[in-house]
Amino acid sequence: MLIGSIIFGPFGDLFGRIPVLRVGLIISILLFGFNTYFQSSLIQTYVCFFGLGLLSSVRLNLGFIYGAEVLKEKTANVVGSLALSIDAFTMIVASIFFMYISKSWLELYTIYFSLLVIPLLISFIMPESPKYLLQKKLFTQARESFNRIARMNS
Repeated sequence: MLIGSIIFGPFGDLFGRIPVLRVGLIISILLFGFNTYFQSSLIQTYVCFFGLGLLSSVRLNLGFIYGAEVLKEKTANVVGSLALSIDAFTMIVASIFFMYISKSWLELYTIYFSLLVIPLLISFIMPESPKYLLQKKLFTQARESFNRIARMNS
């Protein structure tokens, strides 16, 4: 994840949090889907998982930063902790799935694939980070983003 943070970390400050998050999620979905449904070799699996590992910094770190910038402080702490906890429980969920529900890894990966699509869909209704817009001196867009976030946060 360190290498991914070094490679992708500055992109959120250069291009905006939401566009970079979307691109990272789209590439992750493509890699995960390709590896799950068109797997043909062990090397392909390693390459796909390496790419997913690199992109985890976009999904987790940039997503966490974005959430901290657009949510109320108390809500941001809870949501961020919940997201990181869910990510950490992936192996536990897989173990429970294999033990009690099914032995089919394809079914489990289809569930994980569906769960990967949800943040992408949410990213299309979320506004850009006002902090990023203010740093870029895009004051009108920042005001619109603040207003939209205020409506979402009540």
